[in-house]
Amino acid sequence: MKGRRLILGYDAGCGACSALARRIEEAVGERLEVRSLYDPQVEHWREQALGKDAPWAPTLIEVENGHVKAWTGVRMGVALSRRLGIRGTWRIMKALGANTEPEGISTQARPGFSRARFLKGLGGVTLAVSVLSGTEVFARMADAAAWVHPLNRKKVVSSEPLKGEDLREAITRATASKDVKNVWPESPPAADRIVGARYTYTDGNTVTSVSWVVGSQLLIYFLPARAIGNYRSQAMRIEVIPEEAYVLKATSVNGRQRSVVAAAGAASNSQLERGCGCCRWSWGCVATVGSACVSCAKQCAECVATPAKWACGVCLSCALVGCPVGIRRCCRNPCG
Repeated sequence: MKGRRLILGYDAGCGACSALARRIEEAVGERLEVRSLYDPQVEHWREQALGKDAPWAPTLIEVENGHVKAWTGVRMGVALSRRLGIRGTWRIMKALGANTEPEGISTQARPGFSRARFLKGLGGVTLAVSVLSGTEVFARMADAAAWVHPLNRKKVVSSEPLKGEDLREAITRATASKDVKNVWPESPPAADRIVGARYTYTDGNTVTSVSWVVGSQLLIYFLPARAIGNYRSQAMRIEVIPEEAYVLKATSVNGRQRSVVAAAGAASNSQLERGCGCCRWSWGCVATVGSACVSCAKQCAECVATPAKWACGVCLSCALVGCPVGIRRCCRNPCG
């Protein structure tokens, strides 16, 4: 066999593989085939490249001059983006999102794959490509990647949505805080339009986040259980522009409103700790990184499939805390 073929092995147990193939063909032409993981030829290729115990997961297969290579997980994301580019990979993600039923976003283990699990399989596409391939988008962010926001200093090990009394208490604390009042003088929306989560870090500290969206405006409030250095709380008001960007409009840290100024280059660590860190995030990058983060897969998969302000706002809120290492690569304009 001469020439190169790229094949995406995807679970077609739901009968949607042919529809997905059509959407991907529309997105990237004939550069990528979609075939079922149950296809005998795909099974043969997977065993040939990955062994008899190949993980049951979405698989990118490359067949060239009789040689077979295959990747899953993060490696698949890197390989896919190198061969099709960031735009091609993003189009594939959107095609997959359009192909999946809403209930498919559950991350619970089951035979087959939901959209969120596929996106998780793409793993650190944005993060890995920014480090490994130096595309023009990420070259502009090279300096921004060096800063470390207080929320990024430790790894998030678990997260849980707030419900019932825990959520009501978090909403009360957020709406009464000086930080929120500084950036959101209007009344907050009804409680059923407010979401909250609690994140646990490796050092045992927890961070509570509360967020809501009114129109195109997103409010995010962070409250660590223990201060992280001199960082005690923060509120951000962000404009959500679906499929374009998130733009910081106002921020308040430790009860004091900070100026929002987009710097030409990355600001110093001390400046970033006092202020917001970032004034503009790439929408596609946030959705990609957030979808690859276990704690944010559901919210960000919804944002990919239907770029509504509410879904994308919740995705950003989750990703800022739940995926701090990856999300900082999404900063287009650091703040001074």
